[in-house]
Amino acid sequence: MAQYESNNAYLEIDGTDVSGYWTGTADAEQSADIKEGNYGAGQEYVRRVGGLIDTTISFSIIYDTETTAKAESFNLFRTGQIVDMVYGPEGQIAGKPRHAGKFYIDSLTGPSVDQEKAPVMVEISLSQQDEPTDDMYNGGVFV
Repeated sequence: MAQYESNNAYLEIDGTDVSGYWTGTADAEQSADIKEGNYGAGQEYVRRVGGLIDTTISFSIIYDTETTAKAESFNLFRTGQIVDMVYGPEGQIAGKPRHAGKFYIDSLTGPSVDQEKAPVMVEISLSQQDEPTDDMYNGGVFV
């Protein structure tokens, strides 16, 4: 059975590594728009043709309110902004999956604060903007 090299995912936004400041969960999804139609007289079944491919990634970052180490990271995120993003679900290790390209920041949620603890969390949702420079769904890896 395949195993992850590391549980530490890699996440870089506009050249800034924010890997160590997220909750450790990220949801990445790639989907294709499906076109339906029939081709010719007498056709009884629907034919489907793949349309545009869309990739979305959502993740949460977390920081400790007792430190200011990553408060500056929030300057990287603005709804409606297009950012260069690199995502590696198994870290930044040669031969491991890599997804990179321009992403549109769809939404920001938070900061959320737990009164019993010091960490603060912000949820970020992004959508791929144009063709990826590296596509982990199509063999993209770190070199």
